[in-house]
Order: sequence, then C-alpha cells, then structure tokens
Amino acid sequence: MRVCEGIPQGEKSPPGSLRSISILDRLLLTVPVWLQLSINPATALHILQREPPGTFLVRKSRTSQKDVLCVRLADDSLPSFVQQFGIRQEHSSKSTTYRAVLL
Repeated sequence: MRVCEGIPQGEKSPPGSLRSISILDRLLLTVPVWLQLSINPATALHILQREPPGTFLVRKSRTSQKDVLCVRLADDSLPSFVQQFGIRQEHSSKSTTYRAVLL
C-alpha cells in the first residue's frame, strides 16, 4: 500500500475511485493488503523488493511481539532498501496513540 499517491493539482478524481476518499479511509479499506502480521522479516523484504518506493506493510516482530512498520525506500543501492520501525502503542483514558520508532 502506498500512501504518498496524490491527485495532480486541478484534477478531480472520478466518483468511487480510491483517490476520492481520505488517506485514513484508504488505509482502513486496504488493511488486508498491508497488515501482514504472520510474515517473517525475510518475507517482508522479498515482498517489498518488487514494489515501488513508499510501499509499506506491517508485520509482527518475532522477538518483542510488537508490530513493525516496513517501508520500501527509493534507493536500491543502499545495503537495506527497506527501513523498519517498531510501533509503540500508548494508551490514555481518551485515546490510543501509535508511534513509529526506528529499529
């Protein structure tokens, strides 16, 4: 799932297209695509290797049991073309906050 796609200025998206809804709604509608809690780190790298920069998925860490955000980077020449962030959940009486922390 890529969240950085936008509509060129001055263009309107066709009714019913994914671009006509908010980013949050797009994320919610595509949860089955990017929420891949059962895959391991090697599988995440393999999947993201074939995808364009900005593509991401969320998997479960095997050691900490926290979720991990894996994002495909633009530069293929780097040793790792995927950046991984631990997702920390913080609860309060009114809401739950999620923070991505560089691993």
